[in-house]
Amino acid sequence: MSIVKTSVDPTTQFNPRFIRTEKDASTSIVILDDIVNGGFVDVHTEVNREVTWLKVTPGYAVSVIDDAPSGATAFSPDHDHWNKTHILATDSEVVVVRHTSTAKTTPEEVTSYAFGDPSDVLYIRIDQPANTVTVYQ
Repeated sequence: MSIVKTSVDPTTQFNPRFIRTEKDASTSIVILDDIVNGGFVDVHTEVNREVTWLKVTPGYAVSVIDDAPSGATAFSPDHDHWNKTHILATDSEVVVVRHTSTAKTTPEEVTSYAFGDPSDVLYIRIDQPANTVTVYQ
């Protein structure tokens, strides 16, 4: 695997198409939306679990999986404040955006996980009780 983790300027604009994952503001539901051109939602998925696992591969491929993957290694550290976070999956990277508040309008910290190879796989663990996001390769 050749995934590269880097910090990104919070004012960076991202690809006009991405899969956005976020916590619903008033519930514990995890929402996955396929966003096209900044606002059109092509596909909408809701997951109601305390711990949610996502599998992400290049090409906008995001799927919900039932169990932790075997042999995956976590990037360190975890991303805290899941309730203030967007996860954006594009064709070539996953971006974790932590905002200054739960309104999710002002980015504070942005981390990119860039795919280096078409066979790369990232796993994302969203732990709602701990309020964290952990990215694995």
